Amino acid sequence: MNIIFGEEQRKLIGDKHITLELDTVRLVDKDGKQIPGSELVPIYGLIGPGDIPVTSLPAVDRLIELHEALMKNYKIQNWDFCEQALEHLRGQWTVVVDEFYAELTNRIFLLRENTPENWSPVLDRVQETIG
Repeated sequence: MNIIFGEEQRKLIGDKHITLELDTVRLVDKDGKQIPGSELVPIYGLIGPGDIPVTSLPAVDRLIELHEALMKNYKIQNWDFCEQALEHLRGQWTVVVDEFYAELTNRIFLLRENTPENWSPVLDRVQETIG
């Protein structure tokens, strides 16, 4: 699986490959403040032909829909739905996608126990500023 950044890159790929939303990042400075002029950047996994086990091929459309629903429900903190979706999605793509699902499972476990009041599904990425 390759990673692509931004909706523009995703549009360039079009329907040639499957893309799965993974996260959204925001560039921030060392103090955690958004860098002026930066925007939210969605991150996608680019699923190539070798990233789909033969046993999953008949269900690819359903798996894409379930992954999209997973990400939608993650953003609205519907942890029960996310955990159920992850149970169905694990093992259906490449090992790298399963590693993402393991990371998401860990996040959900921690968030279920204690979701901060100001929680956001957007990840902050510290960007060094010049000058």
